[in-house]
Amino acid sequence: AMKGIVHGEPKGKGQLSSGRVQNPHEPEATYAAKGQGLGKDQRHRSLVVGEHHSALRARRQEQKTEAFQQRMKHRNGIEGTQSELVRGHGLRHARYRGLAKVKLQNYFIGAACNVKRWIRREAWQRAQAVSGSAAEAATAAAA
Repeated sequence: AMKGIVHGEPKGKGQLSSGRVQNPHEPEATYAAKGQGLGKDQRHRSLVVGEHHSALRARRQEQKTEAFQQRMKHRNGIEGTQSELVRGHGLRHARYRGLAKVKLQNYFIGAACNVKRWIRREAWQRAQAVSGSAAEAATAAAA
């Protein structure tokens, strides 16, 4: 979080159109002593704050709440699936012209993705069954 004194013209409802922020914990002299880019005539460092800074800070605070994180849980899965469809199946590029044909293409892309996932799951389940039966056979032989 950015702390300091903000100077600027008030825009309304606690927002600034733009302004500069001074860090009250570190005096200007320390910047000059460190030689960190202050000009001869500069007395302090300043940071320009955009007009949406207050809204951005409020949104970042909201993102830290538990309720926000619960709402965003589903988005992770959706974003992963979307990425898989775009990168692996070419969802972003239409092969045909016309809305009906593009819709059909997208349905086929989704079906292909689902079939690949189903086959992968079936292969995994069979591998688990084989390893499970091998483990049972080993414990029976040891007994």
